[in-house]
Amino acid sequence: MKINEEGKYVWSFDMDMRKNPSILKFVLKIILAILIFLFLFLAFLAIKDRDWETFLWAGKILAGCSLVIIAICYVAYWLVTKYFGGTYSWCYEMDEDGIRYWQPEEQAEKARNIAKTSATVGAVTGNLGLAAAGTANALSDVNEVKFDKVNFLGKSEEEDIITMHTILMHHVIYVDKENFDFVYNYIYDRVKH
Repeated sequence: MKINEEGKYVWSFDMDMRKNPSILKFVLKIILAILIFLFLFLAFLAIKDRDWETFLWAGKILAGCSLVIIAICYVAYWLVTKYFGGTYSWCYEMDEDGIRYWQPEEQAEKARNIAKTSATVGAVTGNLGLAAAGTANALSDVNEVKFDKVNFLGKSEEEDIITMHTILMHHVIYVDKENFDFVYNYIYDRVKH
């Protein structure tokens, strides 16, 4: 980490995707939450209708589909890891107001290609959410979070991650162990409590 000519803290982070699967963990947490919701919904219907036989049948199908979805996630993560050459990189710039972050150009181009593919698949299949997310990611190169807009601040030192939530965004900031406490405390001192 260093201070640039504008007085901003700057650093970069190269994450070995094979040793730090935090992205995969994040995706799997979302999928697990959805699967738990579906299981609870099935249980509610079974209790309401007193139809345990259908519940068991649907539960088996849900379990089978869950295994397939999780397997697809692992394969997709492996492919993305290969596509990015095993390293996921970010550049950061932090001042009193917030943090700006972006990927180096070579990785940014690869990320835009993935986003364009997502947007195309979403448009072709009629999935407007996927199309919108893919389009937004394909168009944005620089992300920014203002400290006064942060309503949640979290950290995972094992994964080198600081998370900040604003109303509509979930920001993940990667920091090496050497600078982790400094960056976290710097942010902590500037967000609303």
